[in-house]
Amino acid sequence: MEQISSTSNPLMVLFEEYLKEKYSSHIIDLITITIKSLVPSEDYSRINIDYKRFGEEIKLWKYYRNGENKALMNVIEQLNPNVYWSCKDDSVYPRIIPIVLSNRDFSVIKEEVIKNILFTTGHIETLIEGLLLSKILFYKNLDINSIIPKLKEEIISLSSADILNKFKDNFRVPIEVYDGNYFIDFERNKISGLNTLNLSFSNKFKVLEEVIKALLGRGDETHIIAKCVGGCDKDKSYELDEYYINLSNYVYKLRNGQINRDSLIIDKYYLPDVFQYEEGDEFYHSLLKKAIVLKKYETEYNLVSHIKAKSGTYIFKNSKNLP
Repeated sequence: MEQISSTSNPLMVLFEEYLKEKYSSHIIDLITITIKSLVPSEDYSRINIDYKRFGEEIKLWKYYRNGENKALMNVIEQLNPNVYWSCKDDSVYPRIIPIVLSNRDFSVIKEEVIKNILFTTGHIETLIEGLLLSKILFYKNLDINSIIPKLKEEIISLSSADILNKFKDNFRVPIEVYDGNYFIDFERNKISGLNTLNLSFSNKFKVLEEVIKALLGRGDETHIIAKCVGGCDKDKSYELDEYYINLSNYVYKLRNGQINRDSLIIDKYYLPDVFQYEEGDEFYHSLLKKAIVLKKYETEYNLVSHIKAKSGTYIFKNSKNLP
């Protein structure tokens, strides 16, 4: 197996930890979907997420997932406003990593991170925490004592009114159906965030707490993001599947403008029902590209189809209609 040095590459750490610790599959699936949805701007000055593709990828993921959380399933199925506002989404944190690594300007990162979080959850704590974590990752080569003031400045200047105004089209649910006072709750979470940055830890901002502890050398680094940001051994080499090495290298090529934008744009989506095909059938799908059905069968509860595509072999499951 080819070995590749981490060279402070958090994606390598994440993939290695996933393979070693067997983190929930939806975590690795959603970071892969995020990477697949990255597209350079026309002038190659920034890397954005194509949300048409991101949304279609998540719809397809529903059928091959091996893990999930309530927030993700909520945006796939009939969207429940209460779930959108109240549920955390643990896939948010690793999704931040390719956004940060592919961009050089933090103002761009901030915008893309906010949009990406709001796609799956409006949970205020998750939004603020995700933004602060993205800034830590952006400045991860600085000493923690140099990063903390930047984080405090970020959270103090954060305005709920500005976010609602600038990102109103990115919220999946109108603010009018928020259960409570959004502006008051936003300010309360800002205070909790500042307390965390002042090393006054509580039950809120747990991932941020662990990352700070890791950077201070105090933590056990049990959370995968703490390992990515604070627990990266720069001298360590990782043995990874070629697929994950290629994904990591792809993000850095995007950052350096080495990927042709036109090759990533899908002008017209062709998204056939993958379950309509029989064993041996070959077909084209805008997300899977050229694909072939290796095996198809029924279980008591599901119609199952094993499909080989360019990015790997997927096991799609579709629940049968039960009486």
